[in-house]
Amino acid sequence: MRILNRMTVALASAATLGLGTAASAQIAYSGYTDGAFNAAAPNGSAFQTSVLLGLTYENSLFSGLTSPSGQGFVGTDAQAFPGQEINNFGAFYLNAPDGSTDYSGNTFNLLISFLTPSTGSKVYTANLTGSVSANSGGLAVIFSNPTQTFTLANGSTVSLTVNNVSLHDPASAQCAASAPALTSCAPITGFFTLTTTPEPSSIVLAGTGLLGLGAGFIRRRKKNV
Repeated sequence: MRILNRMTVALASAATLGLGTAASAQIAYSGYTDGAFNAAAPNGSAFQTSVLLGLTYENSLFSGLTSPSGQGFVGTDAQAFPGQEINNFGAFYLNAPDGSTDYSGNTFNLLISFLTPSTGSKVYTANLTGSVSANSGGLAVIFSNPTQTFTLANGSTVSLTVNNVSLHDPASAQCAASAPALTSCAPITGFFTLTTTPEPSSIVLAGTGLLGLGAGFIRRRKKNV
């Protein structure tokens, strides 16, 4: 019984050590986004825009390091208009309309692609609601599938959540980073968690070590009998 207890403690210690090592490493990530109103988003990292009734989407490039626990946050402010966004998931720019513009019933498709770690692409679909006039109003971009999971070739996963976006009438909420002056703007932000899976070779080595440890305990037990 004492041998089994020692082996159990050794196994638990080895497992804890392995998980602690994996969780303590920061991981570099990078990628790009694309978007389109009422259509499939293109797929490319070059600067692209999509326009709907005075509402413009600009795509982005993003990169950074996760926290030691594997979390990443993407969400810098909108950049100077026009130009490719950096370290957000793209941004919307709304020009002041001549009259009232109703955005309800339109859709927006956001394509997020990870280059590092390589995970492929996912499409996030949003519904637009609200109307904007020269003096009042606003609109919301509400994603119907805000959280999705990317699967890596080694079995690790990236679970990413995109936040909804709201824009106000440009006359009352101007965007300092853009031109013309009567423009409001808002970036698309989000966060993700990268869960790594131990490599098979590491698992085999750990198992081999534990088997050897168990054999040593058994030999020692036989000597003492």
